Amino acid sequence: MKESVVCKKCMIFRALALALWIGAILWLSLTPHPPTPSIGLLSWDKLQHAGAYLVLTALAGRLFVLLWQPFRRAWLRAFWLGFGVGCFVEVAQGLLSRVRVAEPGDLIANGLGALTALVLAHLWERRRKAGELS
Repeated sequence: MKESVVCKKCMIFRALALALWIGAILWLSLTPHPPTPSIGLLSWDKLQHAGAYLVLTALAGRLFVLLWQPFRRAWLRAFWLGFGVGCFVEVAQGLLSRVRVAEPGDLIANGLGALTALVLAHLWERRRKAGELS
């Protein structure tokens, strides 16, 4: 009984973290003048995009692993969610904003961030399974 309560709490926490992160991405992507860091590499726009969608996909993957099996299917769904949100944001910037513009480079960076999370999750799972076999 206690295990299912922990899983429900874990699921709720992960879903809330994912929703808040998606909300932050939407706000930062659609606001006319978002804050920009002035710290060297962190101010590079494409790195910000890739990092944001890496985190989005990682949060989604952690949630989806609890919801769907097998591991690979859950993480593929997380990748497609991350990529889909990235596509949606770029289209929304092009259609809804007079200040922001849709950029193919941003879409590529979003997709690379999501793909990086997918690859890292796969490598992590392989390493975990190799450790179980030893």
